[in-house]
Amino acid sequence: MGELQQAPEIDPTAGLDAAATDRRLPSIIEDEAAEIATMLRKIKPGRQAADIARMLLKGDRPVVWGAGEQVAALGDARKYTWRERHISAWSIGVADLRPPVPEQAEAALMEVVAGHVPVNDLRTVYPIAWSFVASIPVGFFIALLFPERSISFLGFWTLMVFAWTIMFSVVLGPIYCIRDDGRMHDVRGAATLALGRLRLPRSVSLLAESLFDKRIVVRRAAIPALKASLPALRPEYFGWLDGYLVPRLCRGLKIKDEELTCAIMGALHKVGDGRAIGPLEKYRVRASPLVAEHIDSLLPILRERAQMMKDARTLLRPSEHLEGSLLRPSGMGNSIVDSERLLRATEFASDDAEQ
Repeated sequence: MGELQQAPEIDPTAGLDAAATDRRLPSIIEDEAAEIATMLRKIKPGRQAADIARMLLKGDRPVVWGAGEQVAALGDARKYTWRERHISAWSIGVADLRPPVPEQAEAALMEVVAGHVPVNDLRTVYPIAWSFVASIPVGFFIALLFPERSISFLGFWTLMVFAWTIMFSVVLGPIYCIRDDGRMHDVRGAATLALGRLRLPRSVSLLAESLFDKRIVVRRAAIPALKASLPALRPEYFGWLDGYLVPRLCRGLKIKDEELTCAIMGALHKVGDGRAIGPLEKYRVRASPLVAEHIDSLLPILRERAQMMKDARTLLRPSEHLEGSLLRPSGMGNSIVDSERLLRATEFASDDAEQ
């Protein structure tokens, strides 16, 4: 019998290269720094979720051995504002993280990108509170306009405040929820970019799925994020990652980006299986000569893997002729064997046990 294969260990530093360990900020990150600086000015001093971002804006990349506050901010939309969560995602993707921070951050970022983080359950309270505050002067002004009334000034004012609070809430409530949803998806976009910059293989499948997210801010972030994370895949990860990885990578071929297409081809060369044969054959018809040549060299490898997987399933599948029947000793022919005789230990085995 063959030995059980052990899942390959994921190297948290596999995605690191010279650029990742450089103490200076890349130019693309400097372009994002202006937006982050604007957000930081609107965050109260002393909030620890923004500490790493403040250091990054000074121009250096600090070595981070612990980012518990930033990871916690990603998964808590009630305690932390959307700006703190956005900045936490950005700082995690830019800072020089050391194990075990990348794995911890990866899990939190994947929850955000997948949309599994619950929204702030108090977001419906804010429009009502604002409506109540706005209704106080409005109700007072209306009460002054009607000097002849059947109830007292205070009672009429209270009635007007209550009525206008309801009317304002009907208008402000949906507007605030729509705005809050937009901010939440902005955080998802920042988390998508950060997840790609971590360059860990477990997140590749989710990033490939994010290419077709309903929100354009997530789709735009998923393209550079997937390009950055695909090189983290290795041949030894074949068969050990997410089962949806290969179909999602094949679907990513629909994106009109030749650089991304070549990166996906390289990933399928490492971890692809027979499920990629059909999509690649269809894509070859409209592919460029360079990509078509790559597909021609990739298809034989995928067919060989598909045949190996088919042979493995054939060896593991029980025979239909043996289903429901007992195995018989050789030389017994078609005679019926007493089941007790098959289960009874031999006399020699009993003697050895006694000795």
